[in-house]
Amino acid sequence: MTRNQVVALLALLTFSLGAVFGVIGYGYSYRPIIDYCLGCSYEVEDSIDFTYKALEVELKVRNRGNTDACLMLILTLQNATFTDKENASSLVYSDENDEVKVYWRALKNEEVYGGKTFHIIPKSNLESFTVNYKIETRTAGNIATDFINKFIELIPYAPVTLTFEKTDTNIYKRTV
Repeated sequence: MTRNQVVALLALLTFSLGAVFGVIGYGYSYRPIIDYCLGCSYEVEDSIDFTYKALEVELKVRNRGNTDACLMLILTLQNATFTDKENASSLVYSDENDEVKVYWRALKNEEVYGGKTFHIIPKSNLESFTVNYKIETRTAGNIATDFINKFIELIPYAPVTLTFEKTDTNIYKRTV
């Protein structure tokens, strides 16, 4: 290999590495940063009487990053059910009402949480029930956005899981 070929090869290698690290750096710098938590007005040890009302929970989400993100907000119930399914025709329910998926577009640089509220009641005669919230990414159909979403950072803040135990007829106490 001649000296000119070595220099050309080194220049090509340097350019290639620079391009790769530049693309990775760009994706990392402009990535969506998603904060999420489960909003609930009941603290640990608080009780709720389901004779008079359902448990209201809010799927809270915001994007502090520099690019919009397409998300799937997923609320999963164990031993509980949704009371407001008839008002949610645009949502995806599965597993006989035990899970709901919400398509969500988190706009960049959000300062306040957005979200979706659901009403939940325990299934009959069960000793406890659990509510769990998670987020998954989904494709946006845009090559640039989908590339940057590979660098997405999902940050759950407590609580993302709520557990209630039965203490009396229709009365449940939050334990987690």
